[in-house]
Amino acid sequence: MKSIVSFICCIVINASIIYAQGFSAQVFGGLSTAQLQGDNLAGFDKFGLHGGIQVLYQLREKLDVGVEMTYNEKGSRERLFRAPLDKNVTTLKYFELPIIANIKDWYIEEGDYYRMQGHIGVSYGYLFDAQSDNELFSNSLENFSQSDVGFLCGATFMVNAKLGVTARYQRSFTQFFKSEELITGGLLSYSWVIRLGYFL
Repeated sequence: MKSIVSFICCIVINASIIYAQGFSAQVFGGLSTAQLQGDNLAGFDKFGLHGGIQVLYQLREKLDVGVEMTYNEKGSRERLFRAPLDKNVTTLKYFELPIIANIKDWYIEEGDYYRMQGHIGVSYGYLFDAQSDNELFSNSLENFSQSDVGFLCGATFMVNAKLGVTARYQRSFTQFFKSEELITGGLLSYSWVIRLGYFL
């Protein structure tokens, strides 16, 4: 909990600095739904929190590059509505640093903004907390790699010049947990994120 509070304070401070220097930035928050390939559980049934700040720099009229500081929860669990709901739950908490290219289209003259935005990029994640009762790896949580590198892509629909709704897909490049007991030899993370962003 202290880590989350510290991260939120960092976001607020950096947002103020960025805004003062004239950069384009947004704060965002939402939910992630995730699964792990290799843990014998199927489906994006693990819900978690997602939030942070994004900074964008305009390269061209319709092209931005940006970086984010993000808190993101991933993992896996038994299918929803299957009892008991607390069985085989794995929660992985990350601080992530995505780097993205953002393409804009559908210009709205009234408000001076683009209605649609699409982005693609790579992300580095630092695992600071891992919890699981899945017997495949609950006794070897220390073997989870603290680093997770992956790619992401998504789209944003701007409700107005300040408010946007984003859907994003994200997955790992390489296995961040390896074990001979797993059919796949290790774990890969997959997740979807739905979030609401406010541009400063």
